[in-house]
Amino acid sequence: MSIPLFAICCANYNAKSSITKMPLILALCITTMTDEELIEIGIDIEALLRNRSFESIAAKYGYALSFDLEPSEAIRKDFISSESECVGCFEDAEVEIKVSHFSHNDTGLISEISCDFKLKNQTGILVELILGSKGNVYLEQISSYRLNFNA
Repeated sequence: MSIPLFAICCANYNAKSSITKMPLILALCITTMTDEELIEIGIDIEALLRNRSFESIAAKYGYALSFDLEPSEAIRKDFISSESECVGCFEDAEVEIKVSHFSHNDTGLISEISCDFKLKNQTGILVELILGSKGNVYLEQISSYRLNFNA
């Protein structure tokens, strides 16, 4: 599936130029990002997290939940916290990468990339990235999960 992203491209003219005065040009530039391209971003995040390259993640994708911290430090902190709440070794986790799409909305959210790092005893780390309507992909959150156990 290909998701169209729209951007307005403007070319202005110099009104004082002696060259032919050109009107303001507005062009609609359409770019697309396929599910396969979004999956590739998930694969990139997987490799960066396995190498603990928090600075690279921050530089490429930023972090929506960094608040007052530097994005790389917030990513590191949330990853370490999530990892400590799971059972097993992160390096041995199986990862499942999925892409889902938001229905039409006014928030600018187009797609979500979820990277589910499955660890032992039904625990894991969920990493979510968002594709915005301006074509930007950013890291939304890193969190741990633990499925319910039957006693």
